Amino acid sequence: MLDLKNRQQQWEAMDRANLRLLREMTIEESTKTYLSLCYSLAPFLEESRNVFLSERVAYLTELQERLRKFGEWRRKQHGTVAKPA
Repeated sequence: MLDLKNRQQQWEAMDRANLRLLREMTIEESTKTYLSLCYSLAPFLEESRNVFLSERVAYLTELQERLRKFGEWRRKQHGTVAKPA
């Protein structure tokens, strides 16, 4: 049980250190880190593409429909006559 508690404390210390580093990073450093992660994860995302493709398409379809409804609602609220392109 002591080992589990020790590991938990180590993870918490790492989380605190990561949070501190993130707060100290500039926008440029954050962007470089993000792009580096994207580059590193790209092969794994490509391998799993087909597994999640149908869910992603369904989500994007639902999002598009929700945005369309929001656009209609907004036009009604603001009295705009112009239709979206």
